[in-house]
Amino acid sequence: MSALNIIIRNFSYESVFDYLKSGFACSDPDKIDLLENYITATGIRGKLWTNGEPWKYTPEFAGAYESTEEFLDLINSVKNEVISPVIKLKNTLAEANTVKEYCRAMYSFMNEISLRETIDGLVERFKYSDIQEASYYAQLWNTLVDVLDELAGILGDTNTDTAGFYDLLTTGFSAHDIGVIPTAIDVVRVLSDKPEGSAKIAFAIGVNDGVYPSSYNDGGLINDSDKKVFEENDMPLSDTSYLKTFEENYTIYNILTFPSEVLEITYPISDMSGGSLLPARFIGRFKKMFGINENNYILSEDVASADMISSPGPTFDLYVRNVSSKLPYDAKWDEAGKWFGENPDWSEKLNLFEAALNFKPQTATLNADALKSVYKNDFISLSVSRMERFSKCPFSYYLNYILRLKERENSVLQNTDTGSIMHDVIEKLSLSIASSGYNWNSAPEDFILTETERIVNEKIAEVGEMFGYSSNRRTWLLIRLKSTLITSALFIAKHLRVGEFVPLGYEIEFTDKSKYTPLKIDIGGKTISLKGKIDRADMYVDENGGRFIRVIDYKSGNRSFDVSGMYYGLELQLMVYLDRLCTLENASPAGILYFRFSDPILEQDKGSIEDEFRMKGLVLKDDGVIRAMDKSFSDRSTVIPVQYKKDGDFHSYSSVATSTQFAGMRKRLHTIIRQIGKELAGGKTDISPVRTPSVNGCEYCSFKQACLFDPICGGKYKNIDFLPKEDIIKELEKMGGENNA
Repeated sequence: MSALNIIIRNFSYESVFDYLKSGFACSDPDKIDLLENYITATGIRGKLWTNGEPWKYTPEFAGAYESTEEFLDLINSVKNEVISPVIKLKNTLAEANTVKEYCRAMYSFMNEISLRETIDGLVERFKYSDIQEASYYAQLWNTLVDVLDELAGILGDTNTDTAGFYDLLTTGFSAHDIGVIPTAIDVVRVLSDKPEGSAKIAFAIGVNDGVYPSSYNDGGLINDSDKKVFEENDMPLSDTSYLKTFEENYTIYNILTFPSEVLEITYPISDMSGGSLLPARFIGRFKKMFGINENNYILSEDVASADMISSPGPTFDLYVRNVSSKLPYDAKWDEAGKWFGENPDWSEKLNLFEAALNFKPQTATLNADALKSVYKNDFISLSVSRMERFSKCPFSYYLNYILRLKERENSVLQNTDTGSIMHDVIEKLSLSIASSGYNWNSAPEDFILTETERIVNEKIAEVGEMFGYSSNRRTWLLIRLKSTLITSALFIAKHLRVGEFVPLGYEIEFTDKSKYTPLKIDIGGKTISLKGKIDRADMYVDENGGRFIRVIDYKSGNRSFDVSGMYYGLELQLMVYLDRLCTLENASPAGILYFRFSDPILEQDKGSIEDEFRMKGLVLKDDGVIRAMDKSFSDRSTVIPVQYKKDGDFHSYSSVATSTQFAGMRKRLHTIIRQIGKELAGGKTDISPVRTPSVNGCEYCSFKQACLFDPICGGKYKNIDFLPKEDIIKELEKMGGENNA
């Protein structure tokens, strides 16, 4: 069935791996995992499975293999092995017309994948450990063949297609029950909401409003009235909510008429969080029609009373509830726990429960030998973003940069991907402007528009070539970015035109081999070297020869500079780059700014669009420097976060800092880097994510499944109680004054 579904759904991800993970297509789970990682990274589907061309894209995880050629040979070999029978089936069905021909093709496919041998192997596997499972598989092959024989015999010359044949098989299989001999005369069966067969007694569980019947939301693009119009024009769509409700009522009828003697209906009156739940609406009508009495079972705190000790299974569940909930002590539960511990059938389960109950995620500090292998020659070189990661959670840093664990690659463009693409386009546009003899101040708008469109089109082709195929969705997303990039580029040029700051460079790198070397700080026997890259830095030279530098970071999201985050080591990047550039260029800090890539709605008035591109951050509280950033405004700038009051003083909306405060920030920066560096060099790997009013170290972490951090199970956040911003500013003022003394 899943093989047919692959053909019907044109080799979609879900259909392919439903088939591969069925256990009948491939016996090697490692091959399936490898293939799934590759498909997740590339997004391959459709004709790329069937066109016969080898796959050429090399994902990042291929680096674990000796060579690219070895990896591609392996991945293409696995692909051909597992999917060739399906492609052969697809080609055979393309020439089939009748049900008989489809049955013959299906039988050949079953032999092609050695289905009977696989089923026989499963029978052998379970015949000693699970007789019922073995009995089930023993009947499976005959059932498959019987259904095909019946379809060929009854509907043999009837024309059909793949989807129609799939429906026929579904109907045929639903009419065949695989009989399993019960282990006793009376058995309990757990069934779905569509019970088959019969029973003397039935329990309907969870019969709440919204479940029986299910609630349907008709708020989609096409409503019931539209569907009726389509159906009247021979274009039926999905079922209407009326028909779905009718089917739900029919399901309820089946449940109510299923038992021959007793039907017990239960429903909870609250969910796990304490919210109220209502019974299904038909329950009230039933109570009136049949005079049914309703029994309420309210579970009290002492529900796990020792008086309820009975057979091992239920007693163990009650024991777990009693111990984990810390209910009032009863010595009988100690006796029950002792019995479970001494009974070989239950001791392992008890050990697992106690291990889970007492589990607290722990790590060990890296020892001296490990540290030597990680940080050689007492020199620790890392990016500023890595240091920020360590500051937010040492264990996340350890997994990512020491063990080098990686997330599974995904072909879907994420926010981080689009941000990188935007940065790349603006960098190439800057180089194109310079190579054409312009600068951002002088480049004509037409040139910026044409060049941005050309670079984005090249990027679309580059991404398609990287994956070895063109993705309509990926292309569409990049085209959407084109408008954002064009509008953003025009405003970057405008911001420079209204000021006197001149770009010092674009995508400026801080490495030992570049013009600007990294910030190096001694941490007592070891040296921390902070590498990185800043999107843009601008310089202004005043009439007295004073040099001022501002750093600008391009962002696709809304971001502003947080002095508190810098003070506690959670937001370091821009301050590190500004500090280093000022040192190397013998300049003073002028500002830290974020420029947001945006494509505001065109219907907005001009002022609103300009406000959308107003940079956020922190600038020097100096009228001369501020006018050098924007000489076009009188009271409120649309370029930087500055606004004057009528008396000429700065408005409280302004984000400004004095030269002394900037000096204090630079001093604090070195102090906090030295502090974090010592912890990092000491091998700290604690599972202690930071939590502040604005930062949660777990929020965007990829390793939650690895650390198992859970505050409910004893996990401890590293809570930082931020000083009030006013107190931090005063402290920075004091540190800056000491620096200048």
